[in-house]
Amino acid sequence: MSRRVIERETGVTPDIFAYPYGLWDEGVKAAVRAAGYRAAVTNRSLRAEIKTDRAIPSLSHWFESSVPGLYFVGLTSLRAFGPLYRFVAGCGAAARRVADSVARKRRRRSRTVPKRDGAATLRSETPAGQV
Repeated sequence: MSRRVIERETGVTPDIFAYPYGLWDEGVKAAVRAAGYRAAVTNRSLRAEIKTDRAIPSLSHWFESSVPGLYFVGLTSLRAFGPLYRFVAGCGAAARRVADSVARKRRRRSRTVPKRDGAATLRSETPAGQV
C-alpha cells in the first residue's frame, strides 16, 4: 500500500527496497517481491551511518533518518512516533508523510534556468532515474 501512496503523491514509482538494518530472510524477500519491487538492497556500511537510540533509528518528523533520503516506517519508527502511525493513523498516513517529504525535496532541487532567448525553463538537478 505505501508504495502506491508514494507513487500517487510524488509521481515516482519506487522500485527498489532497502532492507531495514540490512536484515532479511526468505519470507521478507517474498513480501518485497509481492509488493512489486524489482530489487532490494542491503548495505552494512550504511548501517553504521544511521544514528540510533538503542538500535532503533532516530527519525525526523518526516520519518527520515540521519542519512538524507533514507526513511523508516512501521516497527522501526516506533520510538519516534509511538503507535500513532502503526495502529491509529495507519501505514497510508505514514506513506503520505514520507511522500510529502520526498516531493518537497524534489521541488527544492529543481530551479529555473534562463535560456539565451530570454525564456526560462525548469531544470531538475536530480540525475535521471533517481529520487
